[in-house]
Amino acid sequence: MTRLFIQFYVGVLVVLFSVWLIHGAIAERQIGIEIPRIVEVAHRGGITLLAEKIDEASLQERSAVLAELRQDFGFTQKSGVAIRIVSVDKLSAEVLQRLQEGEKAVFDNDQLVTLLASGNEALRLGPFPEFTHYERALQGGLRLAMALVKVHAEKDQRVTLAKLKETFGYDVARVETDELPLWQRIRISVGEDTVFYLDDGMPYVVAPLPDRSAVLRFGPLPDYGDTRQRIFARSTAIVLVVTAIAIAMLLRPMAHQLGLVERAARAISAGELNTRVDESKVRSAKPLAEAFNQMATRTETLLRTQREILQTVSHELRTPLSRIRFAIGLIEAAEDDADRSKRLQAIDDATSELDELVGELLQYVRLECSESVVARESLSLKESCHMLVEKYSAIYTGVCFSMRPADADSSSAVYVHVVSAAFHRAIGNLLSNAGRYAKNEVVVSSSVDDGFVTISVEDDGSGIPEDDRERVFEPFTRLEGNTGTQGVGLGLAIVRRIVIQHGGSILIDVSNLGGCRISTTWPMVEDGST
Repeated sequence: MTRLFIQFYVGVLVVLFSVWLIHGAIAERQIGIEIPRIVEVAHRGGITLLAEKIDEASLQERSAVLAELRQDFGFTQKSGVAIRIVSVDKLSAEVLQRLQEGEKAVFDNDQLVTLLASGNEALRLGPFPEFTHYERALQGGLRLAMALVKVHAEKDQRVTLAKLKETFGYDVARVETDELPLWQRIRISVGEDTVFYLDDGMPYVVAPLPDRSAVLRFGPLPDYGDTRQRIFARSTAIVLVVTAIAIAMLLRPMAHQLGLVERAARAISAGELNTRVDESKVRSAKPLAEAFNQMATRTETLLRTQREILQTVSHELRTPLSRIRFAIGLIEAAEDDADRSKRLQAIDDATSELDELVGELLQYVRLECSESVVARESLSLKESCHMLVEKYSAIYTGVCFSMRPADADSSSAVYVHVVSAAFHRAIGNLLSNAGRYAKNEVVVSSSVDDGFVTISVEDDGSGIPEDDRERVFEPFTRLEGNTGTQGVGLGLAIVRRIVIQHGGSILIDVSNLGGCRISTTWPMVEDGST
């Protein structure tokens, strides 16, 4: 799952970075479209009055007039911005065409351009220090408008205001100072020439008339703040759509892969225990698929074991229980103490058989349910084999148990890395089986190869047919002709489970003695260290 998280996290970072670039590009493009429109509308009146002022001056007066106008507009050569007169030849074809078609002002390279009356020259205003600051950027145009109002103070101001409204492109009205908000009235009372303020969210600029009892109000002006909000909202909406699509594309393969795991889980819950997730189809969620498949295999194994136990335990328990029931019935009919003791001994034998069966079942279930071998230790191969040979020699007194001398001597310095109880149980089961089926002899031998020890147990019995050599490892399997022999058919199944959990292998073939040879491999440590 860590790999899946990292892939998704990196994918989201890539998407967010890409979206950030897209958002910037969209916003820049939108602002690049809106800025010319705002500047043209907001400053069209100012540059028009500026052009008229220059057109009224003679060629000899131009320098003085330009110097005065630059001061009014706040533009200086030192600041890098200016009011300049240029030849129309220096204008781009697009800008010149728009001006000749009747547009009063055109935005071009951060400057506002208009034609002079001669038609051969153009006036450039700007670049503006910050076109969003209406109060500063509009000062020059407002001063020219106020000068025009003062010149016609004696006449009907309505005519002048109508002309200014047409020139500026937005409303120009005379408003009483008392109608302004308090803070704007204070600013006018202390002598400020232009005051910017918002009314119902719309921007206005006012300039006081000579007696300051009234002001000229220009606006509402183009709202740059509202424009920025619209640009941001539009670009954000586009970005969110792109982000949603990108994340959906990023999640789709992961959702598909997790869907495969979900369908497999549903199939298993419906009883299809052999269902597995194809790990080649879930590359991103491969660790999850591996863990799921391991869980499914474990679950199938446990359920199979339970079924096997339920299917056989009734049959395996029935025989000793029947003997006990039969022996109990015969006790009452016993003629003497010797006969009664014989019946009691039969009950005891059947009870021992039941105890062995339960023990074997518990051992098999424990081995089937354990995931791995733990608490391993180093055991001397020679000492362990000698101890087991002596133990089973005492049980099967009619069979000769031995270790091959050469192998026994060579194994004195060999140690196996195993769980002691499990190792002794596995080799003990092999010796018990060999002792049960041998005619006269059982031999234990060992050899070392590539870090593993091979332990072989041979007997001179009838052996195991080749067709049955794999089947005998299945739980509760007993070969035909041996059903009457003591045992529940779990011995070799337990041995194989123990050997596999130690990373070894088990093989059945023909013994040199004429019977069966079972060889098992175990991990080795040469110096006895763990």
